[in-house]
Amino acid sequence: MRSYCRYVLTFCVALLAFVLAGGESDAADSLPAETVHLQADAMSYDSSSGAYRADGDVLLRRGNLTLQSESLVWDSLSGHVSAEGDVHLEEPQGTLDGERLRMNIDSGVGVVEGARVFLRKDNFYLTGDSVEKTGEQSYRIRRGTFTTCDGEIPSWKFGASDLKVTLGGFARGKHVVFYLHDLPVLYLPYVVYPVQTERSSGFLMPSVGYSDKKGLQVNLAYYQVIARNQDATFYLDYLARMGLGKGLEYRYIFGRENEGQMRGYHISSYDESDDRYALEWNHYGFLPGRVRLAADVEYVSSRDYFEDFGDIAGEYNKDQTKSTVYLSRSWGKTNATAQLQYCLLYTSPSPRDRTRSRM
Repeated sequence: MRSYCRYVLTFCVALLAFVLAGGESDAADSLPAETVHLQADAMSYDSSSGAYRADGDVLLRRGNLTLQSESLVWDSLSGHVSAEGDVHLEEPQGTLDGERLRMNIDSGVGVVEGARVFLRKDNFYLTGDSVEKTGEQSYRIRRGTFTTCDGEIPSWKFGASDLKVTLGGFARGKHVVFYLHDLPVLYLPYVVYPVQTERSSGFLMPSVGYSDKKGLQVNLAYYQVIARNQDATFYLDYLARMGLGKGLEYRYIFGRENEGQMRGYHISSYDESDDRYALEWNHYGFLPGRVRLAADVEYVSSRDYFEDFGDIAGEYNKDQTKSTVYLSRSWGKTNATAQLQYCLLYTSPSPRDRTRSRM
């Protein structure tokens, strides 16, 4: 009997929408484009205000929007909805969960308390004491977090007392704490962070650190979009005990069969007696004539570079570099290949080289 009652209430709301639309004989012409369906264990209607009150296992549907809660008040004239208790809203754009919700289902503008929001297109997660949708692509979060990482404990997130997010634009936060997992690692009084799914030129997040060898370290980086198939990152590092570091990383894709990246870094010592640099090129593609080219080229000025800038095990204690260039060409069942390897063995004070080729 209970399921039958819920069905009748749903039909009554749809019928009312039909009557308000004009009650003409042709239902296809008189029904609104997006009829609201409302189900609940108990429901009442105030004819003077046009408001419905629903309680117990409430389900409201309007087009692609589905809203569930324990209790709900819907103003059928203005489109305003107030919902409480295990609120769950789902749209094609994403999902929303919270304790209480106030919104206009026509405009989508509203506020959720105790909110957890997921936006599918951009893979954005927003949480907060309150999340307010202020426009089609804009949100305001009070005492909340923002991240693009999946999982119960994201790899990183920003926490802020007041955070404004514009999708396709920027997130601007006050009293911001940057977290790695659940560990706070950096505090900033104010931050601007890009939240764009398309590539956009701009400064990357700076970092600050300290080590016995390098002293105080401040790292800055700027990302530049050159074209749809090319981009670059420029680096500027201040190392209190070493000097000034400059770096460039260039990435490219030429057609479907030619791609690679080039990297270079130079550290200027304060007395100009111990400058060091490193170059690297990785490429895979084809030359004219369908000649396949693969290159893995590396060069550093001295062994000290690995000791000072190697970040992973097996790199900071390297004593040599090896560069390989590989060429091949096929003619049916016949294949010709050539490989050139160039090795540098680093000893003090200067490296000695060893070249080997194979046909």
